Amino acid sequence: MTEEHASEIERALLLLHSTGEVSEIRALGRETLVGYFNDASIAAKQAQELDARCAADGIYVTLNPLKPAVLSRCVNRLAKGKAGGATGDGDVLTRSWLLVDLDPVRPSGISSSASEHDAALDRASMIALALSERGWPMPVLADSGNGAHLLYRIDLPNDIDSKQTVQKALAAIDLEFSDHTVTIDTTVHNAARIVRLYGTMARKGEATEARPHRRSALVDIPAEVRIVAPEYLEALARSLPAVNVVNDPRGSFDLDGFIERHRIAVRFVGGWNGGRKFVLERCVFDPAHVGTSAAILQLPNGAVVFRCLHNGCSEKSWRARCSTNQGKIYSTLSLACYRSAVPPYSRGGQRAGSPQLHSTLRCRSPAESRFSAE
Repeated sequence: MTEEHASEIERALLLLHSTGEVSEIRALGRETLVGYFNDASIAAKQAQELDARCAADGIYVTLNPLKPAVLSRCVNRLAKGKAGGATGDGDVLTRSWLLVDLDPVRPSGISSSASEHDAALDRASMIALALSERGWPMPVLADSGNGAHLLYRIDLPNDIDSKQTVQKALAAIDLEFSDHTVTIDTTVHNAARIVRLYGTMARKGEATEARPHRRSALVDIPAEVRIVAPEYLEALARSLPAVNVVNDPRGSFDLDGFIERHRIAVRFVGGWNGGRKFVLERCVFDPAHVGTSAAILQLPNGAVVFRCLHNGCSEKSWRARCSTNQGKIYSTLSLACYRSAVPPYSRGGQRAGSPQLHSTLRCRSPAESRFSAE
């Protein structure tokens, strides 16, 4: 098994980094070990030996290629980390990967349960399929040990514009797909981001039967890992609603009551940027727009925003469709809601009588592709 694990680690390194590229490997635990490598075979062997001794809670690798000069910090070996010795954003050569990190909701400091782990993997499949329908290539799917990762190949410079694009894209995915069971980590936008070195163990908290330590793994790699076209990444970033809306006179508007009164089908309810989001079963302007693309947002200041990712709804907005007159709401949005009336959502975030959110995706073993619906 030792050679098998080392082989899996090396496969992960060669997927993330071209031959000769410099990357940092970082082991976190009782002490921090850091090393810089341009030889995947040497890196894999050292990481596997460390992992076999259970000498680290987690072993990580930088996601993006580093400037060749940083190799001289600690050449093809792991050593005790020194202050300032870890990779910074300025050490990154270019942005080669977009990481979508899905983590099941649970108390901090513990491993995920089997059901939580599966929920993250199923949500990752849902995101991959949804983005593929919008023209994105299929990503690499990885098991982080406690959750799931989607890795999209990108080709962006390491600059402030790219950082903002990635940051907004992740926030848009979070808006559409995070809920009370699985969340998307929006903090992984930095260029120097480290990611679980697949093939190594994830040891969070003490291992129990209900919450075991697991080995991370590459689950599904497309036959061709294609680069996401910049226009698709930018379009996703632009889909993020503006949050700098001035205080709205409808700050006391009863959005919950409006949704229930007009029997709008809500897929799930969650928090977002200090406010709330209601992700809809179908768009209220066009019932053919189903999935998770349509949402009604209530910002912290009370302002209400409508968003649908389909091109036909690009000009639709809450302000354009709702107006107040003597305290009553008159809107074509209301009429659209009545035309597509379905049983209202329950306060628990799941529509009354509806099947569970992810029933259309079954759990698959790592040997099977998860990128297909029932």
